Amino acid sequence: MAGIGFRLKKLLDRDSYTSTILAHIYSAFISSGPWIISVLVIVVMEIIQYRQISLYEVYVFQATVVYCYAFSLIVIGLFQMPLTRYLADMLYQKKYDEYLPTYAGAVVVIGVLQAVIGITFCFFIKGWSHFYSLQTYMLFMAISFNWIALMFLGLAKNYLFITASFICGGIVSFTAGYFLGRFHGLEGNLMGYTMGQVLIFLMLTFLLIKEFAPVKKINFKFFTYMGKFPLLLLCGLFYNLGIWIDKFIIWSGPEGAPLGHLLYFAQVYDVPVFMAYLTMIPAIAYFVLEVETSFLVKYNTYYHAIIHKHNLETIGVLKDDIMFNLKTGMWSLVKVQGFVAILAYLAAPIIGDLAGLSTTQVNIMQVAIFAVFFHILFQTISIIMLYFEFRKEAAFVNLLFLLANAAGAFMSLHLGLWSYGYGYLAATILSFFVALGVFNLKIKNLNYYTFMQQSIA
Repeated sequence: MAGIGFRLKKLLDRDSYTSTILAHIYSAFISSGPWIISVLVIVVMEIIQYRQISLYEVYVFQATVVYCYAFSLIVIGLFQMPLTRYLADMLYQKKYDEYLPTYAGAVVVIGVLQAVIGITFCFFIKGWSHFYSLQTYMLFMAISFNWIALMFLGLAKNYLFITASFICGGIVSFTAGYFLGRFHGLEGNLMGYTMGQVLIFLMLTFLLIKEFAPVKKINFKFFTYMGKFPLLLLCGLFYNLGIWIDKFIIWSGPEGAPLGHLLYFAQVYDVPVFMAYLTMIPAIAYFVLEVETSFLVKYNTYYHAIIHKHNLETIGVLKDDIMFNLKTGMWSLVKVQGFVAILAYLAAPIIGDLAGLSTTQVNIMQVAIFAVFFHILFQTISIIMLYFEFRKEAAFVNLLFLLANAAGAFMSLHLGLWSYGYGYLAATILSFFVALGVFNLKIKNLNYYTFMQQSIA
């Protein structure tokens, strides 16, 4: 996302409150569009669904959407990091004409895999009508394609159109879901929501076709990067599975409600945690707009000096610049996310009343808000590790996050409802401090690892 981050920074150069706010709004939608739209639409639709369908059907709808997001993201995680690395290499080599063919290839490869998974899952849920199963399958595929499109937006220039795509999709999901739900109940709600997600995919694809060279072939070369960089594959898998593992475990516990064959949902835990995830969006937007772009300038300068054989003293100074920049950026991120976390914690009771949450759910959301604080810091360090090719370390800390979150969720099942959310909090705190310690050890010896372990051509 650094590419589009540099273009958004031009808005900041206008030095006005309006341009600053717009830059951060664009950054938020470009980096977190699917999360913003999905959570907001689900929360708003929940309020109106009680007038249209039964409480059980409300839970079925929420579980359907959550499952589609969960399993689409976990599978996409296998391809996410290798594909992103391939796109970065094409960007470095200025092979921009490979972007759209690679997008077509990714849609074909991942689409076939997701189609097999979607058909196997969606059409074998007991208690669903064939029409509802079909809508679930279409939603699963649309969300999967939206994740793919999101990976290719880094070089897109029309950030206004990207933002409009997510907003339009959200409006259609809510409006169509509401009106179709009035006449067709649960099936209408899901049909309308799916229509919005399909619209997002079509609009993003239209933008990519418009901005890049036309497709004369389909490029599957990115697939070789999965074998070339297996640790990147594991990073994406561990991280995305780590995000969802606590939900899977909680679903199997006493609070998990069976909603069909193989389908469970723990509304008391899932809804407040998903709402807490929204507090991550300002920090992600700030990272894309401010932290990553300023860091990338120092990063490129450092490796440019090495490639052009500058003296060791100059390289040492540039390394110190990187370290200072990272410390400054991380501290700024702490302040941004800390402010958001405190504000959200204080506002949680009010938000809970508006969303119809119970006291227990509000308490879980407050715990999850601070878990998200450490989550975004851990995620940032993990991303920076990959810039420096610290792939083993990144895979290790993401595996740690997965195992710690699973262990925390299992402990919560034994301790009881009062402890829900604390397992996630403990996992993110542990992962953040371990990641920070490992990264500090590696970055101090950056010159050694750069010259001895990396191929600089």
